[in-house]
Amino acid sequence: MVKRTVKGVKAMRINYYAMQIDKGWITIDDVPKKYREKVRQLLNYADSKEQED
Repeated sequence: MVKRTVKGVKAMRINYYAMQIDKGWITIDDVPKKYREKVRQLLNYADSKEQED
């Protein structure tokens, strides 16, 4: 049960940082180092999906 919560919190933080970057409120440099790679991956994925539409 605890592991699910930790994973959920981590996913929420990654989504939160990606949204903040998308809105232009922060840059990738403002994201804590431990989340940067996952946030980059999420932003790249979102960009690729936008281009498909």
